[in-house]
Amino acid sequence: YGLPSTHAQAAWCLPFVWVMLWRPERMVMAVVLCFVYALSISFSRIYLGVHSLLDVVAGAALGIVIGAFVLVAGTWLRVA
Repeated sequence: YGLPSTHAQAAWCLPFVWVMLWRPERMVMAVVLCFVYALSISFSRIYLGVHSLLDVVAGAALGIVIGAFVLVAGTWLRVA
């Protein structure tokens, strides 16, 4: 019932965080599963009527931005 959907935000942030945690040989599978998970969470929010499309899109966009920031910051901290 709010903008943005924090369920969608967390679900779309997850693939970026898992890229840092999984071994490289299983990374593709993990990221694909995370995107399927994120899509199903986003769809369920709209289907159940607890969020509008705008809420879910805003949550997904914010989750992607936060996830990308965490990925870049984590990579930078490992190098430094």
